[in-house]
Amino acid sequence: MKTKNMKTKKMSLKKLVLTTLIFIGVILLTSNVLAKDYSLICLEKGETIKFSECNPLMSDKSCTSSGYCSYCTYIGTKGKPCPANINQCNALGSSCTYTGGDGPIDRVPPVMAITSPTEEMVYSSKSVYFRGRSDKVTTWYYKDNNDRRPKWKKMCRATTYCVDKNRFDEGLNDISFLSIDALGNSVESDISFRIDSKKPKIKKTYPKRGFASGLFEVEFQELNPASLVLHYGNEEVELDLNSCNECKTVKKKTVCTKTVNVSEYNKGRIPYYFELEDVAGIKVRSKTIYLNVDTSPPKILNPESFWRQEGKYVYFDIKINEPNLDEVVYFYKDRRGKVKEKRLCSRLKNGKCEKRKTFKDGEELMNIFIVDEAGNSAVGEIGLDIKY
Repeated sequence: MKTKNMKTKKMSLKKLVLTTLIFIGVILLTSNVLAKDYSLICLEKGETIKFSECNPLMSDKSCTSSGYCSYCTYIGTKGKPCPANINQCNALGSSCTYTGGDGPIDRVPPVMAITSPTEEMVYSSKSVYFRGRSDKVTTWYYKDNNDRRPKWKKMCRATTYCVDKNRFDEGLNDISFLSIDALGNSVESDISFRIDSKKPKIKKTYPKRGFASGLFEVEFQELNPASLVLHYGNEEVELDLNSCNECKTVKKKTVCTKTVNVSEYNKGRIPYYFELEDVAGIKVRSKTIYLNVDTSPPKILNPESFWRQEGKYVYFDIKINEPNLDEVVYFYKDRRGKVKEKRLCSRLKNGKCEKRKTFKDGEELMNIFIVDEAGNSAVGEIGLDIKY
């Protein structure tokens, strides 16, 4: 008697477990079904829906009816239409959702709107977001036309709104974007944009120290410069990056020079620096350098009598008004007609440059050249043929 009751209890327990498992399975199946978006695709006679693109083991379906054929489908993991039980569409009250063109099947390509990247935009990062919308469920791809072998790469599957982040090369990028619906209708768009992720570099500036005469120079590295501004004293001036008179580029280096009027700061002291900005909006500035200002050229106080010849010797006695002398040099031609330069003085004694120089018979003493530390200069004419 006890044995029979135990068997009855065991059978009841098995039924309970089986019923529970079936209930759970129904819930999972139902949730899986509800997770799918079912659509009723309608074909005209002679048209085919390629279920083989959903699964290679499935056969394509062609419509042979004089009216039209309908198939219940859902979008599979490959972004292609897959067959579903017609009852799924009937239960949802589906009708031919793909309508348009000249028949019951959708022949209209998607309408694609891309908000990022933007045509001709410059991005400061190699990672760029794609953002796009379409008026129907589509799968999204992109293709880099700069690649040696461009190919389509998937970004988003079966959605009307796609957001995807990809890395692109430095410089100009030519990218194609593709949006394709379940029936193969597609739209393509080409967008060109530039990547400039490298920070501009100012390599050096001139003058480095000492005096300013109004001539300033900068050397920088930047493939896409947008603006270059010289700041000096209380003023600033923008250089013309496209002018060969101001800027010259050799390989990856650009050298720019600018001459400004600093006479109002004469005998004073000013700061200066350069500010460089690239097309991506990244700015850098050079080190601020302080310079004494000297815009007055050296002056020879005895221009008619600063030299005399005695045989092979020429005596120089040059009175110069210049508190910041750099050097005094002279130029001459040797007997073969070659022009040579030699230094006379690098400092003044009691306001004078006094020297005696020896020349050979047949040489020509041309002139002297006086330069101060700010780069200002003066020339003293001689024009002497040496004969003795």
